[in-house]
Amino acid sequence: DIVSWTYCKRCKQPFRSPTVIMSPEAQAFSFAKYMELRFYGREYRRRGPCTHSLHHDHVHVFSSGKIAASFEHVTILLLEVVIPAIQVIVSTHGYES
Repeated sequence: DIVSWTYCKRCKQPFRSPTVIMSPEAQAFSFAKYMELRFYGREYRRRGPCTHSLHHDHVHVFSSGKIAASFEHVTILLLEVVIPAIQVIVSTHGYES
């Protein structure tokens, strides 16, 4: 089973959500869909003692057995964007037809 919970980085007394087992439907979402919801879910807020942004102020933790992963939103200062060349080179060296 995969379990998950969140905790707020901004509360003076850290608020931790209950630990819940992820449903099979939730586990069917792709990682890309999870990331999309994380980055564009600005309006989601927890109910209860903590009303900070669920996606920007909370750390999300997922655990299965002895392995855990946490995700949090961190603002960075973007100094420069470099776009790679559009040229694609395909090498057939070492491959047989």
